[in-house]
Amino acid sequence: MSQSKFKATNLLAGTALVALGVAFAGQVSAKDHARVIKSGKDQTSLSISGHVSRQITIVDDGRTSVRHSDSNFSSSRIVLKAAGKINADMKVATKIETAVDDARNAPAVEGTEFDARSGNDLQTRKAEIQLSHKSFGTVWIGAGDTAGNGITEHSFVGFSMLPGAIFLQSGGAFRAVSPEGDNNGTAVARVGNVMSQPDMMGRSTRIRYDTPVIAGFMASTSHLDNQDFDVALRYNGKFFGTKIKAGAAYANNASGATGSTGQELYGGSIAFSHSSGLGASYGIEYVNDESRTGELLTDNNKDPLFQNAQLFYTSKFSEMGATTFVYEYNQHENKRNSADIGRAHSVGIAQNIDAAAMEIALRFSTVELDNDTITLANDDVNALSIHTRVKF
Repeated sequence: MSQSKFKATNLLAGTALVALGVAFAGQVSAKDHARVIKSGKDQTSLSISGHVSRQITIVDDGRTSVRHSDSNFSSSRIVLKAAGKINADMKVATKIETAVDDARNAPAVEGTEFDARSGNDLQTRKAEIQLSHKSFGTVWIGAGDTAGNGITEHSFVGFSMLPGAIFLQSGGAFRAVSPEGDNNGTAVARVGNVMSQPDMMGRSTRIRYDTPVIAGFMASTSHLDNQDFDVALRYNGKFFGTKIKAGAAYANNASGATGSTGQELYGGSIAFSHSSGLGASYGIEYVNDESRTGELLTDNNKDPLFQNAQLFYTSKFSEMGATTFVYEYNQHENKRNSADIGRAHSVGIAQNIDAAAMEIALRFSTVELDNDTITLANDDVNALSIHTRVKF
């Protein structure tokens, strides 16, 4: 066992023991919400949070299968936070966020199935230090969100309808015509090859700066260890009973997808939620891929373009919690190559169970591949999934 895996395993075991001790300390009932977590240093406060998130998916891509996995829309995780105060104006905080079961049996990976536990169960999402000043903003140091991460995903719906991330749910593949003449042929492309998550440069080891929020606006920039950088502008406000979230970003991905060629990424999104419960969102990302276009853009040499849109309605029909109905459309062009156009329609219903900090959702999706250069036995993949998430 490597030293890093040994430490990660011990960290998880230690966290479990702490949680067990909290659960039975003083025989306090759950309704009393006992909190006896104590930091190793008196100068800082410590909190433990996270969630367990699971997914069951029925996938039909010419072959029907039932997949059991962690919910890729929101992977199970443990979050450790510490906070301290330097002076009246300046605070310091740290965060360690570790995904649990993140690499096992993802339904988006066609043909990859495990009949037992796999390795790489723990993956670091965030390990960062945060320095905040009342007047000058916030600096983030370490592994975490780049400035543009999530800029194309503004929305007011639950985790199971993460905008633009259709490939995390449907799985399956588009298959070639088999010699037997059925639709059970060899996989030509997975859904994940054609549909993607437009997420700018995601999470990385970086230094990031956020300005203070002024009239609802906040600007950000980050510089990554591989010498990439990005800038972003976000807005959060409310007008006439309508909540608005919006943002736009630019990223210079000098290392590119292959590590040798560069990319420029442009992305943004906007989301509305009216007091009536009606809402909508739209997100877009364009990738100027120098390895494809160079100085000449042709029909067979196009840049990737990702678009997603949602319509939703949220209401509280019972004391259980809010219920949300969602429709989502995705169109992802030229991800795998310039001939591919992936289109997806999804409908879903999500129910909050407030008393247990729990969410449950049902989602149906159909994804189709439009490519005139290849002949497919099945040019669509259908998936029905149920998602559950319990927070702690």
